Amino acid sequence: MLLVKLNNLQMGLETYLFKVEFDTPIQGGRVVELFESIGMNQVFGNAFEDETLLDNSCYFEQRTNRGLTEVECIISTEKSLLDNFSMRFSIISPKIVIEQTFELMKKLNDITPIVLFDTELYNHLHCEISKKGDVYQWLKGLMSNYTKTAIERKCYIPIDLDAFKQTSYGIANLELILSNCEGEVIESG
Repeated sequence: MLLVKLNNLQMGLETYLFKVEFDTPIQGGRVVELFESIGMNQVFGNAFEDETLLDNSCYFEQRTNRGLTEVECIISTEKSLLDNFSMRFSIISPKIVIEQTFELMKKLNDITPIVLFDTELYNHLHCEISKKGDVYQWLKGLMSNYTKTAIERKCYIPIDLDAFKQTSYGIANLELILSNCEGEVIESG
């Protein structure tokens, strides 16, 4: 396997991304406390304290020798509630970053129930059905064999590390990291 060392690179396309939804939305003022309680550090953001801003955002990370896991929370001041956030890890990290990420999700789920949506699986399924001609060009409208809801249902996955590793569905980013024993812990922007 070819591994390229990347310096001063922000996580972007080389990440595995999840959308995490709260069963019950979290008050904006509790967000920092919540993520710090599971072992993440706030690296950027206004902690949802400035109500004059149109949008509030906070970024958290857990950086260990197992890799880098990041969280991005964006909340509209009109709602003052956080109902979902994104969590990601770098696919060039050591493969044990997946364990770190799922441990964080389990800790969070123990505090407040969450539901996990695999955005990489969602993109993969769309690509697969488009290869079969079951999606119009640029994924603009599903044809009769599929519905958006049916695809989305497949993308809600359990917070179970073993199940996640075993059901890769041929997703390139997941297969890449599962074969990456050494990896590289990259710097976030």
